[in-house]
Amino acid sequence: MEKVLIPVDGSEPALRAVRYAAQLCKRTCPLEIHLLSVEPAPQDWQTRGIGTKAIEEHLRLLAHEAAASAREILDAEGVGHTSHVRLGDPADTIARTTEELGCSHIIMGTRGLGKVAGLALGSVATAVLHLATVPVTFVK
Repeated sequence: MEKVLIPVDGSEPALRAVRYAAQLCKRTCPLEIHLLSVEPAPQDWQTRGIGTKAIEEHLRLLAHEAAASAREILDAEGVGHTSHVRLGDPADTIARTTEELGCSHIIMGTRGLGKVAGLALGSVATAVLHLATVPVTFVK
């Protein structure tokens, strides 16, 4: 069974990628789906006076909540999945987690900002494409 990583952040583009993967499971072949929610790791200046562990736990909770809709979609479709929460740079964390889990594919949504906005704002999808060592499918 092919292992697939789907980065989720609660956005509609991410949920489209989840729906796409669910349909693949139902129409073609079963997939071992791994949902990944990534929150930026706290910076030192953000933790002044607040325990780092408390901030990290809060960020993990936010990431877990961001994946709730994705889990609901897969549960409703009867598609098994595993959820993961990580802290760090999104693109780097997605690429690293893909390797750690032994996933052979990444399926992710794109916001469709276009060339100029994507260059100006930076694009997690573009960065993942450059960092990943496995095929990446973008769902618009």
